[in-house]
Amino acid sequence: MAIKPNEGAQANATPNFDWRDPLMFESQLVEEERQIRDSARSYAQGELLPRVTSAYLEERFDREIMTEMGTIGLLGATMPERYGGSAQLLRDVVRAS
Repeated sequence: MAIKPNEGAQANATPNFDWRDPLMFESQLVEEERQIRDSARSYAQGELLPRVTSAYLEERFDREIMTEMGTIGLLGATMPERYGGSAQLLRDVVRAS
């Protein structure tokens, strides 16, 4: 008697994989982190993207972006407060787009 591959396994079992969140960060975020992520994403899409695109096409650096990001708390966000950071780990700032 030959054993068939996947015998005994569910025939219709499909992996639950989300290409938009392959490391399942979303399930690891608390509400405050989701709010920070949403704010960072909104800023990145609404304010940052057009200015970065323009600066790239014009081959210039927009220093005001760095000042603005510091003012709203997006720079130094993963540093402890004793070093001037916000002590809030922002996992999605990098993924803001």
